[in-house]
Amino acid sequence: MIQELKRNRKEEFPILKSWNFMNHAGVSPLPKCAIDAISEFLNGCEKDFVGSYEKWWKRVKGTKELFGQLFNCSYKEIAYVKNTTQGILFASNGIDFKAGDNVIIPDYEFPANVYPWTNLKEKGVEVRFVPEKDGRFLIEDFERLIDSRTKVISVSFVEFTTGFRNDVERLGEICNEKRIFYVVDGIQGVGAIPIDVKKCKIDLMSQDSHKWLLGPEGIGVVYVSEEAMEMLKVPFAGYAGVVDYQDYLKYSQPLDKSARRFEEGTLNLLGIYSLYASIEMLLKVRIENIYKELMKLTSLLYEGLVKKGYIVVTPMGDNERSGIITFVSEKYDCRYLFEVLKKNRISTAMRRERIRLSPHFYNNEEDIEQLINILP
Repeated sequence: MIQELKRNRKEEFPILKSWNFMNHAGVSPLPKCAIDAISEFLNGCEKDFVGSYEKWWKRVKGTKELFGQLFNCSYKEIAYVKNTTQGILFASNGIDFKAGDNVIIPDYEFPANVYPWTNLKEKGVEVRFVPEKDGRFLIEDFERLIDSRTKVISVSFVEFTTGFRNDVERLGEICNEKRIFYVVDGIQGVGAIPIDVKKCKIDLMSQDSHKWLLGPEGIGVVYVSEEAMEMLKVPFAGYAGVVDYQDYLKYSQPLDKSARRFEEGTLNLLGIYSLYASIEMLLKVRIENIYKELMKLTSLLYEGLVKKGYIVVTPMGDNERSGIITFVSEKYDCRYLFEVLKKNRISTAMRRERIRLSPHFYNNEEDIEQLINILP
């Protein structure tokens, strides 16, 4: 499957007709299957709304089932969110915090995993930042910050500025042993790296779809384990989260027993319909194969950059790598390098005065070679 898509890559991934796209850690372009799904949805809106509506709603459950395969969980542990932040807010607003409690997060996190926790300051909750050391966050530094009042550890699966992959399995074991609620921001890893939420003992993992999942912006999912659902209050109760949400005038209904309890109201059906197509494609390719391909591509980037005199910031150990490579130059300004690449229609990103590269499985050696050759 992966080789077939690569052979026809400019048809399956139309962005390649105009750009060498190396910014999947930012906002990904849509593959043809997702674009076709959107076109089909819009055609139904225009010509057969009544007949199409039932089909669209089947995708609501169907997409959750695909995520169940992706995460190794039940579809009943999946709820839709509009972005990664919303899912993390379910934890920060649903846990019964007391003054004096603390939350531990890595430093240099994307703000989606910062503000939901720092906003608890009014409740007397302290946020403790794990220091970065050589682009890494060490397990012993997490452990050093834990005490009897540690309520939550919340980390990114992959750090967005460096591409460092946190040891989410070991952190899950620590949280499980010490009865600490465990939250993962999955957006920079899910779709690129295999993850088993049960094996990692994750309580809640949230991710939008517009990066490695190759879906549209404004639609994502949150995984909430059955055990975590029992612990969390539902901070934003709405009509769609009750048992029989179509019985509109029965106001005494309890919340649904599944993660649907977190879905307040009307869903983004267009986004879900498109996302289904992207996830279905990724599952056919297999995340294990995608990961292997990304390791090859990032190794080529690393070798090419170092050979040309650039400094790679990203940790490159086997268990700490991801689909992201970040580098700097001792000779050239970051903005200058970014503009050189952009002028040559190579899409990258700047983070912390560094250039961030994030290819996906459909990129190839020619894309890597072009980028390396263009760099001064």
